[in-house]
Amino acid sequence: MDRARLTITLEPHLQQQIDRTIDGARVRNRSHAIELLLEKALGAQHVPFIILAGGKGVPNSNGGIPKALLEVRGEPVFVHTLRQLQRQGLNEVIIVTGKSGGILKKQFGDGAHYAVSLRYIDQLPSSSGTAPAVRAAAAAVGTQTCIVQYGDVFAEIDYNELLSFHRTHRAWATVALTSVEQPAMWGVATMQGSHIIDFTEKPKPHRGSLSHLVNAGIYVLEPEAAQLIPSGSGQLEYALFPRLAQEGRLYGYPFEGEWRDVGCSE
Repeated sequence: MDRARLTITLEPHLQQQIDRTIDGARVRNRSHAIELLLEKALGAQHVPFIILAGGKGVPNSNGGIPKALLEVRGEPVFVHTLRQLQRQGLNEVIIVTGKSGGILKKQFGDGAHYAVSLRYIDQLPSSSGTAPAVRAAAAAVGTQTCIVQYGDVFAEIDYNELLSFHRTHRAWATVALTSVEQPAMWGVATMQGSHIIDFTEKPKPHRGSLSHLVNAGIYVLEPEAAQLIPSGSGQLEYALFPRLAQEGRLYGYPFEGEWRDVGCSE
């Protein structure tokens, strides 16, 4: 990637703060550190954030509620996500809803209460799965890079850092990865450096030695990747990721923050 050469002067205390971020791996040197800090400060504000909330809800006396309304620490996981997005400057949010989408629309409206802008896309009943949901949302954002998260995922993650990682590697798609004790319950990533070279969705528990890095249900997608999603129903993990892995365009971003799949207990 071509880069412009710049000469800058900094206060000594700023230089020291920058140097403290250099670890030789994720942050390689001072130039890389400054680049990442600038991307973190400027890069994510105009990236649309897509929340997939169209799956099967949880049955209750009223017929069912979206999994996104299941509680973590006394509040719906959806609320945690919106607050985190607002804090990190990601204010454009698209929600793909299903049968119980009316509940989310009634409770959260246009998002003004959480200082974000919410827009809703109704997933057609005839197109089930995450692949058509992402395809529909990606069509709505056009040629923009987008971040996608499953509505029933609670994650303490720096979305700006995830986006910087994605852009630095010029990836078509980046999967946020978390470490779990029982990887067979989720999609398992096999890594080669930062590349995901194999992606196995819910492998058999007895299948060899499994990596403990699994799909956290958070992705960054370029429009080129979204265009490869085939028509019809299905899951993104089957419909898109294996192909991108084979082509060397799929990257993995491990993070250490707390993570929960509220629709599935480990």
